[in-house]
Amino acid sequence: MIITDKILNPQTYLELMTGNYYSLTADNQLEDVEKILDREFGEGTF
Repeated sequence: MIITDKILNPQTYLELMTGNYYSLTADNQLEDVEKILDREFGEGTF
């Protein structure tokens, strides 16, 4: 599935995937994105 033909920053990606806005301020944004997606969709989905 193609969402867009542009490179997305982590916040925009999360907003498109979940429909919610998340403020990412941590040093390791990838880890935060993984934790949020696990909470939203279940562990190991992404």
